[in-house]
Amino acid sequence: HGYRGIDSKRNLWVLPSGELLYYVAAVAVLYDREEDAQRHYTGHTEDIMCMEVHPSRELVGSGQRAGRDRKSQAHVRIWSTESLQTLYVFGMGELDSGVIAVAFSQLNGGSYILAVDAGRESILSVWQWQWGHLLGKVATLQEGIWGATFHPLDDNLLITHGRGHLAFWHRRKDGFFEKTDIIKPPSRTFVTCVQFEPDGDVITADSDGFITIYSVDADGAYFVRMEFEAHNKAISCLVMLSEGTLISGGEKDRKIAAWDSLQNYKRITDIKLPESAGGVRSIYPQRPGRNDGNIYVGTTRNNILEGSLQRRFNQVIFGHGKHLWALAAHPDDEVFATGGHDKYVALWRRQKLIWTTSVGYEIIALAFHPYGAALAAGSSEGHLIVINAENGATMLTIRVCGSPLNAVEFNQVGDMIAIGSQNGSIYLFRVSRDGFSYKKINKIRGSQPLTHLDWSSEGNFLQSVTVDFDLLFWDVKSLSPEKSPIAMKDVKWLTSNSTVGFLVAGLWNNRYYPAPSNTIITTTARTAAQDLVAAGDADGYLRLFRYPCITPRAEFTEAKVYSGTLACVKFLYGNHSLVTPLWPPWRTGVGVAAAAAAGSPSPAGNPSTVLPVPVASNHHHHPHHTHHRPEAVATGGFCQRPGTQPAVLVATATGGTTPPVARPTSSVDHATTTPATNGTADRLWDQDLLPPAGGTVGERMARTIPVRVCRAQEHQKEDEEYEEEEEEEEEDERRAFGLDYEGQEHEGDDEGENDSDDNQQPNNVPAHQCPDQQRRIRRIRSRQAAEQARGRSASYGRYRARSLVTSPAATGSATPPDNEASGRPAALMCPDEEEEEEEEEEEEEEEVGVEYAVLLPDSFAVLDASFYLGGGEVVEALVESSRSLESLEI
Repeated sequence: HGYRGIDSKRNLWVLPSGELLYYVAAVAVLYDREEDAQRHYTGHTEDIMCMEVHPSRELVGSGQRAGRDRKSQAHVRIWSTESLQTLYVFGMGELDSGVIAVAFSQLNGGSYILAVDAGRESILSVWQWQWGHLLGKVATLQEGIWGATFHPLDDNLLITHGRGHLAFWHRRKDGFFEKTDIIKPPSRTFVTCVQFEPDGDVITADSDGFITIYSVDADGAYFVRMEFEAHNKAISCLVMLSEGTLISGGEKDRKIAAWDSLQNYKRITDIKLPESAGGVRSIYPQRPGRNDGNIYVGTTRNNILEGSLQRRFNQVIFGHGKHLWALAAHPDDEVFATGGHDKYVALWRRQKLIWTTSVGYEIIALAFHPYGAALAAGSSEGHLIVINAENGATMLTIRVCGSPLNAVEFNQVGDMIAIGSQNGSIYLFRVSRDGFSYKKINKIRGSQPLTHLDWSSEGNFLQSVTVDFDLLFWDVKSLSPEKSPIAMKDVKWLTSNSTVGFLVAGLWNNRYYPAPSNTIITTTARTAAQDLVAAGDADGYLRLFRYPCITPRAEFTEAKVYSGTLACVKFLYGNHSLVTPLWPPWRTGVGVAAAAAAGSPSPAGNPSTVLPVPVASNHHHHPHHTHHRPEAVATGGFCQRPGTQPAVLVATATGGTTPPVARPTSSVDHATTTPATNGTADRLWDQDLLPPAGGTVGERMARTIPVRVCRAQEHQKEDEEYEEEEEEEEEDERRAFGLDYEGQEHEGDDEGENDSDDNQQPNNVPAHQCPDQQRRIRRIRSRQAAEQARGRSASYGRYRARSLVTSPAATGSATPPDNEASGRPAALMCPDEEEEEEEEEEEEEEEVGVEYAVLLPDSFAVLDASFYLGGGEVVEALVESSRSLESLEI
């Protein structure tokens, strides 16, 4: 369901069968309007980045982005639109991070295909795809290439265009390329699309709304024949019809205009799309070859429209225009509801849209009343909206609080609803029998933002999951947290939305996950028969397990069709299908896909595998530790666990297609995620490396989950400010003494100087500076030494949490030998300073090698002195406060 137009380029075609062709995530969709049915090509293992139809219109070439394993390398696939079978695959190992453009040659009937690599060098390559032969390649060295194509009258002439770039590449017989720049940096012109006149003249459109026609002179040089302003802002597509009419689409002004190329591009007519439809992304004639004026239009708000410039446009495909977050399955029918940040709620029946309604608020949570007549929606502004599920009418709007309502759940009988908020509280409302009347009765106060909720079968307890991946249990009657979480182990839960817990331990750290495995489960769902559980992770996998899943050797069926995050997954009524929303991790967007459920074969081209899976051990330490990622650590009323982040797709519970997933945040803000180039996690828990360009988990969730608090960025900003203040203080003190100790230190280290007797003062240090001013200098140096001692992993980017295991610092020297710990040579130290320095070194060695057990009223952690949060001050504060606890043992 849906269409991806918000962040794609050319993404809409019409096949000879009349089917619409477009791609969403890693699936190519062929939609038959007359039969209201879809076919799917699922041969890709990562997101499709570009696509082109062969001149015969019977074959398609599509390029994908690169994944993290050999099976998901960047490559191009040639496949049949009739049989949906893959005919040729090429580019494995040749293409780097993805394929940003593909195009078939025209003059020789499509024997050649070009591909542009998404890597830094933007390599342009030409292939004879039937044989898999590489005919030639060249590094364009152009940033921001947007597209490439063959000239229709010369198969050896290629054109690339993009940001400040328009170039012609002539491929010689020896495979080398000759480049002719038409537009080159520092030009600010962004060439968005290219078309051709019947005589071969080149037509370009740019981001400023201008259309330019280039002709060639007698010497073969191109010159600007004509230029005119066609739209107010960016032009997203150009289409040349057979009778010489040029159609242009504006992305910002939402206009579609027709121009007569035979009359010096005189404007024929234009039409403006409604604001709800969005801007123009792609245009394609409904019946290519016929000049009836009917066209299909893909929009930037993920809709497909049909119409003409003489009549209004009608919606063919609906898609949410922004983040698709909320999903709910009907209790008694195979229908489901979706809600997004575009303020729309939609009801679907498998492949058909039933109704859509605008509610005026960004929807982030949905839940059907047990009787199915009412649909409750939680908004990011703190409103609860009650919708009639029959017709989509808004029945009631209640202001619950000022924070986003991340989770909404009814109890089994439907007389009470629990609402989990970003402020950490759970609001309880009494509900009427029909589900349309609500009255607030209680509030359970909490401190951590909530993401998931589950009612117990009897309705006496609630379990919730926080953004820090803690599992909390609540007594509904006493409105208080359960003091003995272990006592909740045998409680039967109405649903299984919580991604951590006693009965889903096998979902974490499964032995058969791809190594190195730091898979983070972002969403779960259980069948009504309580025999299967579906889990989506941060790497785009949807897996099906037997329930309960408590062993690390649990077998599963998995499939992957997406590179982003799987935010939510639900079983439809009957437990034969799964639904999950998808949205691009680097931008917003939406799609819905379907796949088979428990035990049925997976779709063609994307076979599911059945593998055993291990589970995380139940240790009392942080879940993001390198070797321990517990499914639930129950202590003091809380169970620590990793957290979640959403996306949408429809799958059948028998091993069908899977949705995307995003990586959760943890209570430790130093966990890392991948750059947006491949959409997968870099697994840096086991690597001593700097965080990748994608930032920490908290930072990535701040970008992709605006309703959740990102404390990692706050800590990082505070750390940077603190370090800058320290550097300024040190610089001021050095200027006050007129000394540059760093320069002297390097001089002594590099040249072997300053190794004289300890009692000897440096020649350039006045004697009156000892001992008072020297003590100030010593404080500066000792502060630097302490940072070096505890900050050896500053070169690692962030210190790793060490949970109940011996710190490396405990078995080796934590400080540099001799006087290196102080950060200055021995010649700069007075005799009394040397003794004090040795005492400080001994204290540092003792502290760095010791693990501190910090006991607080609601949590438990085991840290060592190398554990780093923010700038290290958090741990120091914990250590200092822990010394004041009489019951603490070190």
